[in-house]
Amino acid sequence: LLAEHYGVAAHRIVPVRQSVELARVRQTALARSPGQPDRPGPSAAFVGYVSRLRGVDTLLRAVAVLRGRGVRIDLVLVGHLKSRDRAWLDAACAHLPGTRYAGVLPSADALAEMARATVGVLPFPDRRETAPVQAVTGIEYLALGKPIVATDLPGARALVNQGVNGILVPPGDAVAMANAIAAIVTNSELAASMGQASYERAEMFDATIVRREVTHALGNR
Repeated sequence: LLAEHYGVAAHRIVPVRQSVELARVRQTALARSPGQPDRPGPSAAFVGYVSRLRGVDTLLRAVAVLRGRGVRIDLVLVGHLKSRDRAWLDAACAHLPGTRYAGVLPSADALAEMARATVGVLPFPDRRETAPVQAVTGIEYLALGKPIVATDLPGARALVNQGVNGILVPPGDAVAMANAIAAIVTNSELAASMGQASYERAEMFDATIVRREVTHALGNR
């Protein structure tokens, strides 16, 4: 867009990745969740704006699909929920035992919930405002060594190497999302290998590295 529509020379365009301080994320999660104790069974976590605008409805349908197949999985939802959406969420969760809305938590507690999960989910719908998003929570899942199931959108593709540290699925496809979650939570070896790949991939999103790259780019312009 910058090159074709605004005439900016390609060599002057420097993409800037979203970033976090990896060491702080890991230390904070470990302090609140020593040893990262597992829940009784496999679990998925969503941290963000708890809304259909963020694809949470698709995630809930995916959990329902898994329950229908006899796959037990707990789901924790963390984040802001508008009061008008409470009835919708309660109705959606009514027949999904093990699904819990934890509310808005301090950052350390949210990271602890993420550290306990088997898989992190980024279920964004294909909307103009969500398609390019590199979610900070996605980078935090990487930092914590968690496999990620995400919808196949430009922002998520930067976080998930398909089949290596997670699985990308079509936006709005609850069955595909259920299949992806099941593939990870029912295969401990796959979950472990994807988690390790996420941990390694997180390095490219470390704030120290990103700051250095931006500083270098500015110094050469």
